[in-house]
Amino acid sequence: MLVKLLIFGLIGVAYARPNFECPSSGRFLVPHETDCDKFYFCNDGIRSNDVRSCGGSLRFSYEKQVCDFPENVKCVNSNTQVVFTNVVRTSNGELLENGCPADFEVHLLLPHETDCDKFYHCDFGERVLTLCAPGTHFSNLLQASVCFTCSI
Repeated sequence: MLVKLLIFGLIGVAYARPNFECPSSGRFLVPHETDCDKFYFCNDGIRSNDVRSCGGSLRFSYEKQVCDFPENVKCVNSNTQVVFTNVVRTSNGELLENGCPADFEVHLLLPHETDCDKFYHCDFGERVLTLCAPGTHFSNLLQASVCFTCSI
């Protein structure tokens, strides 16, 4: 009997939902609990109730904070603990002339000047041009590439 309880307990742990709590400060996108093409928006520790979807066959990449092709995405909706790194935007952070944070520990994505399908990520103070996955556009508010109508 004890062996059966132990086996059922291990099965329960194997199928447990991951812990996707929002960090206490900053803006993040976090994966949906069970669906790799969906995600939530977090702002200063509060997760929105609105489930957002990548659309098409795209999957959400927590590491890149964008929707991308399935072969480029590590789906984290199984027994996985999400670890948030130091990728917060400070309100009093100093910016370089190109718009990137002077503090290289601060993560910031910048919109492209004329093309919604592109954005910049800052890498040690340098702007690096990045393309959104097909069918998505960069959202400065969400700091991610998501499906929406471009309005530049």
